[in-house]
Amino acid sequence: MVSTNTARLMVVAPGSLAGHTFALDGETTIGRGAGCGVPIDDAHVSKLHARLSPTEQGWVVEDLGSTNGTVINGELIARPTPLGVGERITIGEVILELA
Repeated sequence: MVSTNTARLMVVAPGSLAGHTFALDGETTIGRGAGCGVPIDDAHVSKLHARLSPTEQGWVVEDLGSTNGTVINGELIARPTPLGVGERITIGEVILELA
C-alpha cells in the first residue's frame, strides 16, 4: 500500500516527458483541462479524463467518461480500480507509474 501522504505519479513515456513527477495530494484529476492536477497535453486525452482518489487501502483510479478510455497495466478499465505501487496508467500516449 502507498501512503496517500507521499504518493506521486511519474511519467514513464514518452521519452520527452520521462521522469517528470506529480505529487498526489488528495483527489487528483488527470486531463487536458485547466485545473487538472496532472495536466496532459495530448489530443487523445479528454479535458477531464480520469481521477485518482485516496482510500484507506491506497489509491483508486476512475475513468471519467473519456473518449479514449483509461488503461491500467494494459487493461481498459470500466469502473474505479485500485492502483498499487509500480502499476501503470496509460492515458492517450502518456504512461504514468504510481510511486
